[in-house]
This record gives sequence, structure tokens and C-alpha cells, in this order.
Amino acid sequence: MICIIALVVFGILGIFSVSYRRIAKEALDCVFKRVTLRKCTTGLDARLKSLITGRMMRKSPKLARFTFRHFEVISWFFTTLLFVSLAYSAYSIYNFAMYGNCNGPQSTGFCVLDVANEFNLHESLSTCGEGQKPTNTSLNAPPTRFTDPSLGPPDAKIVMIEFGCFKCSYTAEAEPVVQQVLEEYPDILFVYKDFPLSSHVGSENASNAAQCVYDLKHSAYWDFRTKLLQNQKNQTEENLILWASELGMSAQSFKDCYDKNQFQNVLLQNIEDGKAAGIYGTPTFFINDQALVGPKPFRAFKNIIEEEMKK
Repeated sequence: MICIIALVVFGILGIFSVSYRRIAKEALDCVFKRVTLRKCTTGLDARLKSLITGRMMRKSPKLARFTFRHFEVISWFFTTLLFVSLAYSAYSIYNFAMYGNCNGPQSTGFCVLDVANEFNLHESLSTCGEGQKPTNTSLNAPPTRFTDPSLGPPDAKIVMIEFGCFKCSYTAEAEPVVQQVLEEYPDILFVYKDFPLSSHVGSENASNAAQCVYDLKHSAYWDFRTKLLQNQKNQTEENLILWASELGMSAQSFKDCYDKNQFQNVLLQNIEDGKAAGIYGTPTFFINDQALVGPKPFRAFKNIIEEEMKK
């Protein structure tokens, strides 16, 4: 089976050298005959065996003799290893094409295919969190409460839930893609759940302000949400009141609601929902039962949504 390995190696080298192409052609002929249960007559396997063990003899005669005696078994081992490597590479390429990561939709780990760093190489670089990423990062079932601000038909086949923090830069980074998804798929139900992080000073105030806007004027909520995400460093109380006024609310009504902090229980419930779902950073998205962690390109969302549509 050494000819299979030779076919792969010399097939690649043959791109650059005619001499290697001849060896690759011999290897192909040898592999074809072995696959069809015929003996390899090119002599390539014997030449490779002699060449490899001959060179090993100079370094370690004992190892060379062992390799010569068990050459076929060793060849099978490396051939099996080659096929396993190819299978894993194919699996990684599929995941990268479908989800933007070598290891699946929920993974934010290193991906060698991500040469442009398009899909975020490490969790600490792609989400806002309260500390170290937990050892067990598998996410549980998404929440089923949809009393939070939402867009789309309530009976939609596909529900996309986002846990976000208005002070998290990665939540803001993900927003253009979220808007692209909503434009491309207007029939999905999008639910935004506040997940203010204590590590971001002022995040609870921003969420409280957004909840007040939602309570006072539903239609203004999404524009106010955009203001918060676009102005994460300028979320002073004065600006919050100003933005609410610009969107048609009474400044006094908004301030009264904001000062009462009457939606604290709503925010605490959302945090509990997030913890129950196993999230460890923002933004985290659930598309039905499938999760995406951190900002991801549009096609990562598209592939999951279209996969869910086929069910």
C-alpha cells in the first residue's frame, strides 16, 4: 500500500517536476492493479521499499531490518493514517464552508483554513464574557420565552434568538450581519434578549433604557437599540434621554421609567435564561436549536437557516 502514499506525495510534487510525474503515474498504475486484486508489475513498491530501508540502514541498521521485514504492515498503517487525515480534512472543509469554523457551528477555536481571520480564531477574541471560558462549552436548549422585543411572525418556522450586551463591542460588530439576515429572511422570528455583563460598566443602564423605550413606544425600540450599539462609548443618561426624545417619547416619561429601574426583574430573568442555555459570552445566537457564538459572517447564518428550512 506504499503506492497509495507515493501517489499522493508524488502527485503533488509532480505539479512542479516532470520526473515526479512519472513516479506518480507508476504509483497510479500500481494502485489500480492492487485495487483490482492484481499484482503490481511496475516494481515501484519494491524500489521504494529498498530505497527507504537502504537510507535507514545508514542511521539505524536494526530499525532498517525491522522495517524491511514488516514493510507491508507499516505501509498499511500509514495508508490508514492518510485516509483518516483526508477524512478529517474533508470534515473540516465542510464545517468551514457551512459554519465558518473547522469544528462546527458552535466552535470558536483555531481553524487553520481561516487564513484571513474572517471567522474569529479564539473565543476570547470573539465574545464578551464574565471571565474564563468554561471547560464544557456545549450549549443547552435555547429558551422558549418570547416576551422580549421581537421582529417577524410569532408562528415562524425559524426562530433566531440573540443574547447581547449593549456595551459589548462584539455585539455591535455582529449587528450589520444580523440586519442582513433579517432583510434576507423576513419570515423568521428574531428575538433580542438583554444579557448585560457586569464586566461592562453601564450595560445594565443601557438595557434598562432599552426596556423603557420598548414599554413606552414599541415602534421606537429598534431604532433606539441601533443608537445604543452605534454609540457604546457615549451612553450617558443625558444621551439616553436625548435619543428617546428624538424618537418621539416624552423626555420626562422616559426619565421617570429609567429612574425607577422597573425592568430589573426582566433583565435578571433574561440572564437566568442565558445561563440555563449555557451561554458564556455575547453575542450568542440560537437559530432554532443550533447555536452560533460570537460575530460570524452572513453565510454562517444562511447555511443554518436554509438547513432548518428543509426540515
